[in-house]
Amino acid sequence: MGENTETYRRLVELSPDGLLISQGGFVVFANPAAARLCGAAQDVILGRAVFDLFVPGTELWRDHLACVMDGRTVAPFEHQIV
Repeated sequence: MGENTETYRRLVELSPDGLLISQGGFVVFANPAAARLCGAAQDVILGRAVFDLFVPGTELWRDHLACVMDGRTVAPFEHQIV
């Protein structure tokens, strides 16, 4: 692993903001801050469907995610985590 890669990995791991990475609709990475927000260990979050992490009624979340996936910009928003 290169020095830059390790630097970025540490930055993400130490970020006070919760960061999730999903692939195919499932969480493949969650930093410690994301785990704290969800009230669960990182390994519990991994492999879960992204939408399972949010309180039912996620239409707004789905719309925002679709915009991001299309490369469009969305305004910040809040949604309750399960």
